[in-house]
Amino acid sequence: MGKEETLVSAGKVRRDTRDGVLILTIDNPPLATLTSDVRASLLDAFDSAEADESIDAIVITGAADVFAAGASAGEAVDAGAPDLAALCDRIEASTKPVVAAIRGSCLGGGLELALAAHLRVAHPQARLGSPEITVGLVPRAGGTQRLPKVIGGVASLKLLLSGRAIA
Repeated sequence: MGKEETLVSAGKVRRDTRDGVLILTIDNPPLATLTSDVRASLLDAFDSAEADESIDAIVITGAADVFAAGASAGEAVDAGAPDLAALCDRIEASTKPVVAAIRGSCLGGGLELALAAHLRVAHPQARLGSPEITVGLVPRAGGTQRLPKVIGGVASLKLLLSGRAIA
């Protein structure tokens, strides 16, 4: 076995390194909401991983039964924090393979985060969806462009315009 290291960042993102794989676990109960501090921690982790030659791949997952939810509607806007679109663009541009390991709910911004990864692996009982439309919003972090590349145009429209989650 290779080097193992664990540290918890202030942004509620746990970093574990095992055999050259950086595992980022979003641990922000109860819904793994992508708050400004979580987004900043993820962005910092990606920047660090890119500079670290001992890291060969990155896995993003969620603690408990939630991969990640979107942003909190009640969260104050932090002008210094990266927005979800910037984080997703950073993940997609990673020179190291990025895998989203999805278990439980993966909704809204969580789905956009997963779509930015290079590969997605989902538990059979995972629920994926984009419920923004049900409150009059549209996904705005690149998911509307990434989703058709993964599941096709017609299926994407059905998912995005219905607001329903699929299993």
